[in-house]
Amino acid sequence: MLDPKPCFMVLAYDSNDMPGNCKDIMGYARNTEEVERLIHTAKNNALYSYDHIETVDAHLDKVLITIRRNKDQEWHS
Repeated sequence: MLDPKPCFMVLAYDSNDMPGNCKDIMGYARNTEEVERLIHTAKNNALYSYDHIETVDAHLDKVLITIRRNKDQEWHS
């Protein structure tokens, strides 16, 4: 049995330093567990200080969830 196609895409970016609306693709996911792992990776990325993380429906190209980091460095959806 073949693996199903990914249903979700997780994007991350720094809204203050986003030239040309460029967002980093953290990865593709087939289920919510994989989405949660990608979000965790984006939140804890040592090389980039992302302040926005989006989960997108890969088939509909629609943002499902946006998580933002506030000035106190706390994440909120």
